[in-house]
Amino acid sequence: DDINQGSIGNCWFMAAAAAAAEKEGRIEKIFMNTANELNDNGIYAVKFYALGVPHTVVVDDYLPLTSWGSTMFASPSSDGAMWGPIIEKAFAKYWGNYVHIVGGLPHYATRTLLGSPWEEYSKDKVTTDDLWNRLVAVDAEHAMISTGTPGSGNHDNTHANGLAHSHAYTVVGVATLSTGDRLVKMRNPWGSERFTGKWGDSSSAWTDTLRAEVGAAEKNDGFFFMSIEDYHS
Repeated sequence: DDINQGSIGNCWFMAAAAAAAEKEGRIEKIFMNTANELNDNGIYAVKFYALGVPHTVVVDDYLPLTSWGSTMFASPSSDGAMWGPIIEKAFAKYWGNYVHIVGGLPHYATRTLLGSPWEEYSKDKVTTDDLWNRLVAVDAEHAMISTGTPGSGNHDNTHANGLAHSHAYTVVGVATLSTGDRLVKMRNPWGSERFTGKWGDSSSAWTDTLRAEVGAAEKNDGFFFMSIEDYHS
């Protein structure tokens, strides 16, 4: 699930794709190229859904680049895998062009990727405990979970806790520490994290023992934890 967004914000799609990639086989069945390798002719086909009906989108491997040579949008993974940029290009073609997918909602992207139904929850209509119980239940079912922050619409603006404004994140899972603290594991589609609140990577709340309980690591890899209370707010 090493999929990273580039310098321009298609975070809603990338958050959905990362959520889909959590469970083995979900991304693979989107691609109609059956070999798990680069195509010699640079041709790829994916199966998306329009109004619940499968729809094939074919793209080549020419990708838009910045003036300094990196991909302008999704980037190859750390091991060189290209499925992220390819599937994003197909998604852009499906919607018309890259500009049309700069902003949106993750559950629309999930519906396009897999034809799946979705549920949406607003923090104003659910208590912290109810939200936690729901997250625990759907995580156990390997559901695809995404969340979004409020804000100005400009990702360059950040909240006091470091989260970007109007940004989509993937919920990777939930865990309860031996201390009783209920944590939500998050992933930023940028492949880096900025969360500075309690249980963030560099939080003083962590001990070596607690980190080992949930596999928390202090490295800039896009994954981070937060309390269910911070997640709800």
